[in-house]
Amino acid sequence: MKTVQHKRGTAAILAANNPTIAAGEIVVETDTNRFKIGDGSTAWVSLPYSGQKTITSGTAAPTGGSSGDIYLRYT
Repeated sequence: MKTVQHKRGTAAILAANNPTIAAGEIVVETDTNRFKIGDGSTAWVSLPYSGQKTITSGTAAPTGGSSGDIYLRYT
């Protein structure tokens, strides 16, 4: 089984550093357990939280996807 590890940090550190997250990259606040998904151009403090959505994974490539990639579906 492969492991995926996302970037992470406390809310205060992420806000202070205000990084621009790569498109599709997930970054988790370790003290709040909330996360944001980057768009490649918006700084951390301007990105919305991804909310209280359920995440499920799958291996079927959506239109335009690549075979072998893992995709997350938010419901």
